[in-house]
Amino acid sequence: MAKDTILPVYYMRQQIERFFDIGKNYAICFRCIHDEDTFRRHLLMRFITSVLVNKLQDKLKDTPLDPISMFLNLRNQKCKIYGSRVIPGGP
Repeated sequence: MAKDTILPVYYMRQQIERFFDIGKNYAICFRCIHDEDTFRRHLLMRFITSVLVNKLQDKLKDTPLDPISMFLNLRNQKCKIYGSRVIPGGP
């Protein structure tokens, strides 16, 4: 390999590993996959999730926050919907 292509390929490998780590450890994946279409949909959702987490990590790198704890906190948030109005509530 040429010297100038090694580092980008290494970072791409690191991103792919991260992508599968997120899907494996923080999402429920591959439980109900019975055909190729379902597999492709799961793979697409894992990709979108990893992109979002990477973007959040970049935005939060100078703060004490991390995306995983933010998602865990958001999971506990509740709201009520009345017509077109959303009223946030506590956990």
